[in-house]
This record gives sequence, structure tokens and C-alpha cells, in this order.
Amino acid sequence: MENFNIFKRKKTTYFLMATLIIIFSVPVNAASLSLEAALSNMVKLHPLVKIKTLEKKSAVYELNKAESQLGWYLNGGTGASHDLSSFGTPIDKANAGLGLEKTFGFGGRVNLDGSYLYQDSGFTLSPRIPNPYAQTNFDIKYIQPLGRGAGNPVYQRGVIDAKANQVISQANWQENRDELSKQIIDLFFGLAKTNAQIVNTELAISRAKRFKEYTSNNIKLGVSEKKDMLQAVARLRSSLADKRSLQVIRERQHIALNRVSAFPWDLRARLVTDITINNVKQGDFDDLFDQVKEYSWRLKRSNANITVAESIIERSRDLNRDDINLTLSAGTRNINGDVSNGDFSESDYAAGIQLEYRRALDRQGLEGELTQAQINKSIGYQEIEAVTLDLGYQLSTLLSEIQKTKTSLAISKKRLQAENKKIDEATKRYRNGRADTAELLLFESDLRFAEFTVANKQLELKRISVRFDLLTGGLWQRINTSQQPLGGPGQ
Repeated sequence: MENFNIFKRKKTTYFLMATLIIIFSVPVNAASLSLEAALSNMVKLHPLVKIKTLEKKSAVYELNKAESQLGWYLNGGTGASHDLSSFGTPIDKANAGLGLEKTFGFGGRVNLDGSYLYQDSGFTLSPRIPNPYAQTNFDIKYIQPLGRGAGNPVYQRGVIDAKANQVISQANWQENRDELSKQIIDLFFGLAKTNAQIVNTELAISRAKRFKEYTSNNIKLGVSEKKDMLQAVARLRSSLADKRSLQVIRERQHIALNRVSAFPWDLRARLVTDITINNVKQGDFDDLFDQVKEYSWRLKRSNANITVAESIIERSRDLNRDDINLTLSAGTRNINGDVSNGDFSESDYAAGIQLEYRRALDRQGLEGELTQAQINKSIGYQEIEAVTLDLGYQLSTLLSEIQKTKTSLAISKKRLQAENKKIDEATKRYRNGRADTAELLLFESDLRFAEFTVANKQLELKRISVRFDLLTGGLWQRINTSQQPLGGPGQ
């Protein structure tokens, strides 16, 4: 009888087989693709990320708009008219004016104004009144709010709001990126697991072909029966059908991964899964939880929403105050013209102080806005509490999954060793006629399952580890978004 080495294995470690699973998942001349490259390409090219990036850029200009409230404003005007005076005589007028206005961060406002007026009337009440005449005025006025507007809350809170909206815009961008990242991570490792299953099936096909050939030779020698050949053929056809089904699944997964990663739909890259497993434990929870909270876009957005609500509250309270304005003014007046006995010219200064008061009698609208803002602030605090609780559960779950998957992987490796020993022992008995074909094929199926289980758990451990890095922010810290999305052929 020929040496029966159908199910024998070379003395190589399982880690080599896991590497083969990664390498031989697609043609060897295909470009390589790492998870980091897929994520980087998504950030650069995915339309939804581009939209959020534009929204981030737009939010930056909100701060410029808020700060522009403290800039200088120029105003001016000019005109001319011809009309009849109250005495029925024609009167011609021409005027021009120019002014500068500036509001300060503490609420005060200064106005600088200059004006010119020329008037020529067909009638004067007295020859001592100049006609025509030109009047030039220069004024400086300072207005200090003592009630509403004191401290310029519109500006102060406007700047705070603009910065808070930048945080919200950044958080929205980060939310969009991380949600797409979760899809890519799951699709990437789902595809890697399918690749592993295909390689495992190809190994089974290779063994089935050798077994079929061996059985055929033994039938010729009269040591095997036709039923053995039928079992061998059935196992081979079953494995071939499994491979075809898995290839269809892999094709769908390739397209789905390309779509989310913003690659061309027909890209077929070799996946590279050389990912370091996090060596974390439940005892590290407190330090890790601080990292998670610091990175969380959900907490950042909730805090920013609270800031916006506080701004509305401050502005509403300011609008609910009475208007009390103190105005100080000073200036010069100059008049030049003609009188009956010659030229007229007179100059003097002008100064004044004024206190103004105004109170709104209907404040229902203002009080409604204030109450609404206070409710929104309370909602923000409730969101922070809920998000913090949820992040804690997510972290605890991932830490537990990492530890349990490591333990399960270790057990699966031991089972794989046992399955190899079991198939070797069954092979010896089969050569001696003490085991039938059905038993050998059953043991081969157990071995195949044990091989895939180890490969699957290794990939699952890597997937959980990456999801852990995404939650803590470590994933994006190590991704260089300027890297090339794909390596060259055969890399």
C-alpha cells in the first residue's frame, strides 16, 4: 500500500498559515491595502467627509464675523435741494457729512462726525443773519451703556458662540469620520475573515483531490470500495461549491469596502492585517476612561451646546434689562457767510451730557427665549451624563472582549494541536484498515473547522483591538493621512 500522507502537515507554525491566508486572498500582483490606508483614503476622498470639512471651514468665518463687531464703521452722505421757504422765497441747500463709529469690547461706543451745510435763501429776517452761509461742524460723542448692553454681551457671547460652533462643527466632522471608520473596520475584517475561509477551503480542496487520487489507486489495487470513491468525490464537490459561494461573498465585500473607503469599485487589493494587539486590562479602566472622555466628540459637542445655551441665557438676561445710556459729547461749530455790512464768521465749541432711560413694558417674548435656553442647557447636562455612561459601558465591553477573545484564541490553538494529532492517529489506523473513509473525512472536517476558528479568532481579536483604539483616539493618532492610499503591485 502507498504511503498515505493526505492529511499530513509540514512542521510549520500556525502563524505562517495565518500569513498565507492574508497573502493569497487575491492575485499576488495586486496592490496591498492596510486598514490605515483605507481609513486615510476615506478621510481624503469620501463625499460625506468633504461636506463636513467644508462646514468646518465655514464655521471658522463665524469667529471673524463676531470679531468684526469691534471694527471701525464709516458712514457718510451728501445732497442738494431747491425748495420754497415758509415765506414763499426760494432756498437752495447743499450738505455733506462723514462719520466714523466704533464699539468697544466693554460696551462703550464712540462716534466721530463731521458735517458741512451751505444755504442760500431769497429772504432773511434780519440783515444781521448771514445769507448765504456755510456751517462746518465736528463732533465726538461717547455712549456708555449702564443697563442693557453693559459689558457688550452681544460681542462677548458672540465670540464664545463662534468658538463653540467651531467645536460643534469639528465634532460633527469627527462623528462622520468615526462612523465611517467603524464601517470600514467591520468590512475590512469581514473581508479578511472571508479570505481566511477561502484559503481554508482551498486547503480542504487540495486534501480532497489527493484523497480522491489515493482512493482511485486503491480501487485499482482492490483495497478500496466504490463507496470510498463516492465519499471522496462528494467531499471534493462540496468544498468546490463552498469556495464558489465564498468568492461571491468576497466580491460583495470588496465592493462594499471600496465604496466606504472611496476607492474605485473594481479595486481588488491584498489586505494587510499586521496589527498590534493592545495589551490592556480591566485594571487600566480609569486611565483609559479619561482618554476616551477626552477624545469623545459626543462630549465635546454636548459641552459646546451648553456653552451656546449659556450665551443665549446671558443675551436674554441682558435684553431683559432696562436701557440706561450715558452720552458725553464735544465738538466745534463754525459759520461763515455774508451780512449786509460785510462778512460774517463765528466759531465756538459745543459740549453736552445726557442720560437716557427706556423700559420694555411687554417682556413675554424675552422671558420665553430665556426659559427655552435654560431647558436646552439642562438637556446638555443630561446628554453629558448619558454619553459618559455609554462610553463607560463601551470601554468596559471592549476590554472584556479583548481578554475573553485572547483566552478563547489560546484554547482554539490547543484544540488545533489536538485535531492535528487526532488526524495523524486516524491516518495510521486507516492505513492499517482499522478506520473507514467516513471517520477520516469527519476528522478532516474537524481539523478544517479548528484551523478556521484560530484564523477567525485572530482576526476578530485584531478587529476588537482596532475598535478599542478608535474609541480611545489612539487609532487616528497613528494614522498619517498624507500617506499613499495604496502600495504598488506586489508590495
